[in-house]
Amino acid sequence: MTTVYGEHALSLIRVQDWHEHFREGRESLQDNEWSGQSHSIITDDLIQRVDQISRENRRVKMNAISKNIDVNYGSVQTVIKETSNTEN
Repeated sequence: MTTVYGEHALSLIRVQDWHEHFREGRESLQDNEWSGQSHSIITDDLIQRVDQISRENRRVKMNAISKNIDVNYGSVQTVIKETSNTEN
């Protein structure tokens, strides 16, 4: 396999892991959600809060916004990306 796939080939242990998962009944290649995985919903309130902070300081970083309003960085990034697309 390494001859064909090079450095992208799965290791033997990884192949064995996947084999075990499918033998136990797994049908999907998608990752399962983790119990500790954070989920955030983009609400009008969140959009307004991000907008207010970014209007008050145009140089504010997304990391600072996420800490300020206690949401994950990806949610702030999504809000900024989506709102900047609608303003154009």
